[in-house]
Amino acid sequence: MAFEETGLDPEWYAYREPELQDRFPWSHINIGVTESYLRGEWLKTLRGEQTPDCHKQPCNVCGVQNQNAEDCLNRFDVRLAERGKRLSTAAG
Repeated sequence: MAFEETGLDPEWYAYREPELQDRFPWSHINIGVTESYLRGEWLKTLRGEQTPDCHKQPCNVCGVQNQNAEDCLNRFDVRLAERGKRLSTAAG
């Protein structure tokens, strides 16, 4: 009903092939992960490449590390400490 009221075609949204630089439907929500990271992950998927699990490997720099994500920061701190580097703080 909302599509009809606004004159929008639901099939266009459901079946179109989005362009790489299109705005994400959730762009108005800050999920922590950057859009550029997600686009890069999509390109890696198309090439059949995998991203290492940052729970066990170095940080993938997805953007969550900048969102005061405690678990991410804690893992990042452990990896920095293992390398003898200064620990990050929750405030940045």
